[in-house]
Amino acid sequence: MTGTLERPKVKMQDQSQVADVENVSFAADILQDLVEQGLGGGELVAAFKKQYSAIRGVIAKMHEEAEEMAEGKRKGATMQDIFGED
Repeated sequence: MTGTLERPKVKMQDQSQVADVENVSFAADILQDLVEQGLGGGELVAAFKKQYSAIRGVIAKMHEEAEEMAEGKRKGATMQDIFGED
C-alpha cells in the first residue's frame, strides 16, 4: 500500500476503545488502497467488505494464538526460530 495514513495517537481508558480506533484506521487504509486501485461505487464496497472481513478473521486468529501462548497452551517462536542465531 502506498501513502498509508498515520495512526491516531489517542490515550484510551479501556482496551475496547483502542480496538475501535485501530479498526477505523484499518478501514481507512483498506479504502485508500482500493481507491488507489481505481475502484469505485459498488465495486469498491464489495471489495472493501471482502478485504475487511478477511483481515478481521486473520486478526482474530492471531489474537487467539497469542492468548494461547500467554496461557502456556501453545509454544511461541524463539529468537533462533526468527533470526537463526544462537
